[in-house]
Amino acid sequence: MSGVKITASAGGGSTELQGPANTGNNTVLKLPSTIVADQFLTTDSSGAMSWAEAGGGKILQLQYATTTTGQKTHTADIWEARTPTVSITPSSTTSKILIQHYAHGIVYYCNHAELKLSRKVGTGSYTDLTGLSGYGNAYDWTSINWSYTFVDDSWYGGSGAIEELTYQTSQWTDQNPTYAHYNYGGQGAASQSNKAIMIAMEIGA
Repeated sequence: MSGVKITASAGGGSTELQGPANTGNNTVLKLPSTIVADQFLTTDSSGAMSWAEAGGGKILQLQYATTTTGQKTHTADIWEARTPTVSITPSSTTSKILIQHYAHGIVYYCNHAELKLSRKVGTGSYTDLTGLSGYGNAYDWTSINWSYTFVDDSWYGGSGAIEELTYQTSQWTDQNPTYAHYNYGGQGAASQSNKAIMIAMEIGA
C-alpha cells in the first residue's frame, strides 16, 4: 500500500496519507483554496472538496424572548394573542426549528383555560401548530404551567426564499375569562407577575 508521508518539522514524527488497499479506480481529491475555521471538509461526486457547517443535530442559532407582564383574557370563547413572541430566520431549508415555551398562570372558576402555539411565515397569517394545553373546571384558585416543546419540521413550503418565522401563543377561556391570568405567579390572588419565555432553536439536518 503506497502513501504520501509528511514529516514533522520537529520531533521526528510524521503523518501519512495512504491510498486504498485494492482498487482499479483513479481517485482525485481537490483541496479548497482557503481555510475556514470551525467547519469540516466535504466533497462532491467529482472529488472537489469544500468547507461546510456541521450538521446532524447541531444548534445553528438560538433566539428567545421574555416578558414579565401579566396578561388576562377579556372575552369568553375568543382566542387572544399572548406575549412573548419569538422570531427566527432559518439558514437552510432542511433545518428543523425547536420551540420551547413556558409561562405560569392561575385561574379561578373557569370552565376551561387553554393555550395553543401558532406560526407565521413572513408577513402571512398564523397557522396553528399544536393542540390545546391547559386546565378545565377550576372552581378555586388553581395554578397552571403552560409549557410547550415542539419540533417544527414543516415550516418550509418547498419553493421560494427562506422567510422569517414568528411563533406565538394564544389563550382561550370559557366562563369567567377575567379570572384566567397568564404569566402570573402565586396561588390565591393574581398579584405576582412571573417571567414567560419562548425559545426558538434552529437544528441542522
